[in-house]
Amino acid sequence: MRGDGKFDVIQIKGGHMYAAGSPEGNHVHGVHYTDYTTQPTNLLITNGGFFNNHKASPGRYAAVGETSTTDLVWPLPDDYAEYYEEIKGEDDSFIQSGPGLMQPFSTSGKKWEYNAETRKIVGSFSHASQPNERLALAITKTGDKFVFVYTAKSRGLGLNMKGWRHIILKWFEVWYRMDIGDLEQLVNLDGGESINVVWKANGELVKRIAQGLIEDSLPGSRKHDAEPIKVANLLLFSTSKGNDGEESDSESASESEDKTVAGPVADALYIREFGVNSELVSVLLFS
Repeated sequence: MRGDGKFDVIQIKGGHMYAAGSPEGNHVHGVHYTDYTTQPTNLLITNGGFFNNHKASPGRYAAVGETSTTDLVWPLPDDYAEYYEEIKGEDDSFIQSGPGLMQPFSTSGKKWEYNAETRKIVGSFSHASQPNERLALAITKTGDKFVFVYTAKSRGLGLNMKGWRHIILKWFEVWYRMDIGDLEQLVNLDGGESINVVWKANGELVKRIAQGLIEDSLPGSRKHDAEPIKVANLLLFSTSKGNDGEESDSESASESEDKTVAGPVADALYIREFGVNSELVSVLLFS
């Protein structure tokens, strides 16, 4: 991989995960992270699965695959349906996304060619063969959740799906001496322009950790005020027992090494940010 970018790893220990959609329910108007930032509950918010983003389509913002957040969904595309999987929240909420990354897969063949024909398929994974900014979720067998984000100055400086899986598994190996056998789930989420990862506490945005396709997601680059786009659904990580703002009794703020920032989003939440010139990221990207 070439380039200049930022790799973020957010570890959520003891937090609760939920899927959320538009507060309007069965209306395909999309959901914006600000729909959930006014709640008193402390939340880590990320975008979720793929959706119909064709601007002229009457089904714009319809989630690809079944979801608990709305009945208005787009069917899984035949050529890629086997690569989708369910991401289930602790309140039985769920979305679908992919590709699942627990097993390696080949991106050779016509359906993986990124061209005008495959790009127009809603829910296509032809982009897996191409570099792009990426977002993924890992859940360990002990219940810890990890959100992985890679953002870059341009799509061409991103990662293809093979490289994305490699960097995540290498990170687990280097940081925790863990391998794929220690994970319950590893799945790709919608990337590129859809990427938006924010941490909010007490109804206020505390930190935007990453955002796709804008330069301010990179260390030292110019300030950019563009708001994230609407998406079909979100993943919420909270201390709450549900999405009603009721907090659990266990909150702590912690710090760790390597520019870790932590806060009261779960029992413990660690944000690790690495520029591509750091020694660790060099190990991840080029080993």
